[in-house]
Amino acid sequence: MVALTPYFTKVKGDGGILHFGMKEPSGWINDGINGLAMSPSGGISYSQPSEKGLGYGIKFNSGRFTTLSGHWGHTAGAGSNRFALEFWAKMTSHPSGDHYIIHRRGCYYVRFTSGTLRMSFADLYDNWGFVEFNASSHDDGVFRHYFYNYDGSTLKLYVDGVNVATKSIGGTYVNWSQVDGAVRTCIATGVDHTNNPNTNYWNGTLDSVAFYRKS
Repeated sequence: MVALTPYFTKVKGDGGILHFGMKEPSGWINDGINGLAMSPSGGISYSQPSEKGLGYGIKFNSGRFTTLSGHWGHTAGAGSNRFALEFWAKMTSHPSGDHYIIHRRGCYYVRFTSGTLRMSFADLYDNWGFVEFNASSHDDGVFRHYFYNYDGSTLKLYVDGVNVATKSIGGTYVNWSQVDGAVRTCIATGVDHTNNPNTNYWNGTLDSVAFYRKS
């Protein structure tokens, strides 16, 4: 069992550059590392403390999502081609189609599509690399830990510490520090924030989203 405060300390100690605890039952979600608050939309609700000891989580369902604009600190960094992304999620039933769990416009996303969990990211030239995993059995309301790791050539997904998917993506150069701020700085959870109006909502509970500038 992982307590929230030591978990946040671990994120900072491991070089984390973003961490959304998503535990405050007060109508806002703060990035603890950068001190920036996300904007909740659609009547965000907070789940009860999770069985993983993470505190409160954000519950998404039919039009509920959060967004954060202008987050310049959340980049892979100049010259960097490594990153890691992790989160805790409890998935519930979905209709067919794409449903976005985490989305940074023009940079990366994690989405659930008809039983397939897909993480994809772009380089400066809009070349997209991705890894997919058949997660149809995860649509069961059980809290799991998801960890994506890109070491500059291979993108891996670990679920509860087990490597379940690996994809070679050699030559993809990640550098999000010099992209167009109007296009690629918005971070969203629970929705595809590319379209206007928003679409592709995700149903489930999300907690402790963390991003690292290293693999």
